[in-house]
Amino acid sequence: MVFLRTGALWLTLAVLAPAPALADFLVVGLWRIVEVGGTVVPYQPPATLRLDAQGQASGSSGCNRFTVAWTNTGMDVTFGPVAATRMACHPAAMDIEAKLFDALERADRMTFDLMGGLVLLADGTPVARLDRSISRE
Repeated sequence: MVFLRTGALWLTLAVLAPAPALADFLVVGLWRIVEVGGTVVPYQPPATLRLDAQGQASGSSGCNRFTVAWTNTGMDVTFGPVAATRMACHPAAMDIEAKLFDALERADRMTFDLMGGLVLLADGTPVARLDRSISRE
């Protein structure tokens, strides 16, 4: 266990990977992508990722729609190849999209930050950060 003290508030965090069913419960639903490859993602248009319990993920890069298969065992995660529409967008949006698709294909683990955000890791390095600010589905 890790204990953190913030002012008069103590937070206790278990540093154990949740069981697969719990991980599914925690990650399934709609996420807003807030950072990818070290780049902050603009709020509009929103970049999103929807994870379902059947192993399908879909979303928007802020430019194109995409779909990808995913699996998780505890906190280990794997995303398959990304299939996406191919509309041309502003170069900055295309850069974010390329970083997002790369992050999904490289991710091998997930964890949560102190605010409940989902962090995707590749070889222990954060490659994407997501939050639930759109919906709590």
